[in-house]
Amino acid sequence: MSDEAQTVEVKVGETFEWKLEANPSTGYSWVVKTIEEGLTLSSEFHTDSDLCGAPGVQTLKISSSIPGEFRITAEYLRPWEHCEALESRRLFITFV
Repeated sequence: MSDEAQTVEVKVGETFEWKLEANPSTGYSWVVKTIEEGLTLSSEFHTDSDLCGAPGVQTLKISSSIPGEFRITAEYLRPWEHCEALESRRLFITFV
């Protein structure tokens, strides 16, 4: 399991798009395990392929209306299984 960390700075009121490779047709998706109070989060999946089951990119859209430093942890897993995640990613985001 990898545990990559990314650090970004974003203006308050703007949205940061955290793009993570994914293939939901396998049952796996990025699940946010830790998100701090004050953040707004939404998720979208896009693929450039017309083929059913093709991999693509899951985009986690993160914004805040207050300044501060936040940590987010996302894990690539099948939400219904009680197994270790295939991957884990951390994001340190500062809203200024």
